[in-house]
Amino acid sequence: MRNHIKRKHVTIDLENGSGAKQIKLDGFVKCVKEFESEVFEDLLLRFILLTNQTFLIVNSDAFRDFATYHRNQVKIPNNTTIGTRCTKRFEVEKELLTAQLQNAPGKIAIIIDCWTSKNMISFQGVIASWISAEWSYEEALLDLSILDGSHSGKELAASLVKEFEALANAQGIQFSPQEQRVSENSEDISDSDSDENSAEMSDNDVEFSDGSNVDETEVTSSMSIYSRIRHGISKIRKSPKLRAHFKNACKLENTKPKSLSLDGVTRWNSTYVMLKRVMEFRKPFEAVLRVSAAMSKFIVAEFEWKIVEQMLQLLTFQSKTTVHSYTTGNNNTEIVKAANAACTKLNKYYPSSDGLVYVMGLVLDPRCKFQWYKHVGIKGDVVKQNKQKAIECWNKNYKNEVQKSTAETSESTSLLASQMQGAKCSTVDQYRAYYSSPVVDATKTEDILIWWKDHEQDYPDVAAMARDFLAISGTGVPIERTFSFGSDLLTSN
Repeated sequence: MRNHIKRKHVTIDLENGSGAKQIKLDGFVKCVKEFESEVFEDLLLRFILLTNQTFLIVNSDAFRDFATYHRNQVKIPNNTTIGTRCTKRFEVEKELLTAQLQNAPGKIAIIIDCWTSKNMISFQGVIASWISAEWSYEEALLDLSILDGSHSGKELAASLVKEFEALANAQGIQFSPQEQRVSENSEDISDSDSDENSAEMSDNDVEFSDGSNVDETEVTSSMSIYSRIRHGISKIRKSPKLRAHFKNACKLENTKPKSLSLDGVTRWNSTYVMLKRVMEFRKPFEAVLRVSAAMSKFIVAEFEWKIVEQMLQLLTFQSKTTVHSYTTGNNNTEIVKAANAACTKLNKYYPSSDGLVYVMGLVLDPRCKFQWYKHVGIKGDVVKQNKQKAIECWNKNYKNEVQKSTAETSESTSLLASQMQGAKCSTVDQYRAYYSSPVVDATKTEDILIWWKDHEQDYPDVAAMARDFLAISGTGVPIERTFSFGSDLLTSN
């Protein structure tokens, strides 16, 4: 140790022989920062929050042994204390977030979506995004909660309004939902669409849990193929006795048993997964349906299984196969009807690339503007239509009309002003000046927000428009990220 310090730390007087004012060895060792319990507890809380740990981790002997190793002065708080401090931290962070939202220089975009986990727990998330005064993209999670009831536009809008009210009340702001417009991608969410937006399935057997809400009324043979299969799967999943029958039937078929899947109206591809799994275990499934008269009501005929096979072909994504090409020449009217219904639903709720948000996002990208349409081969009439949309948005919401000179409304005190009173002043439309200028080199400009920060003074009103539209997320990825840890945060974990 002494030899190392002599070589690497020559300013330390080990022998204390020089008489100079140098750092002594004891002082050198004491330079290490002393342990602070308050800092340690803050770091512990940060670790628990950012890694989505349960509060009970602090009660674990293994964790305590790790945290106190060679740190006798460490005192680990219990889970109740951690929960209390987490609540206090939440209130502090909430106030900071509210201040950020209030000070946002432009409009705040809202991303709202819902998701259902594999065990059919439904979550709803709300994220706010905006462009700061320094032209950085900011986003914050406003709400993540378990969703009760249908996933209709009406329910989502009501939850969003509730969150706005909570934020407003915290700051003493009066918030009146009746005076607000809740919209998504510039399209109002109205009550009239609530029934269709819930995307409910037929036969009133839609549920958001593991079959717990299945209608127990008398089931007749008039039920659809889908409903019989779903009811049968739900019964098997709920009954230990039926699950045992299913496993035994799988053994007789020399098949390794797997759990039958149950779909949910808000989980992507869940109906496809359910039908694919039941087709894989068709014989064991049919064997269970024959064990009692009650289960026999859900039996599916041979010709109906063929229809299920055709439906699986339709639901299987093929990159070169369109719904139109699949349904052309298909003699099964039920399959064709289902395919057309799916197309109608997608065309209604999936905005096209010509939506105002996407048009303005493209135009306000200085690397693209309207020249992008030409380079990718978009038809001229589409470009003309989108140009008109952009200009109308600019004229209506952002264009700063030139005010008449005070010299025209009052007596002038300037001889020159009086002489030039009738002359027309040259005014340049900022938006037209912006999109008429050459596009910037895409290879040299990667962050368009930095570009707008540098050119805000050149096009101040257009920059305000850019700050509003560029804050809108083009996808639901930000909210999807929160769903990945939703189960850990909101369930018993």
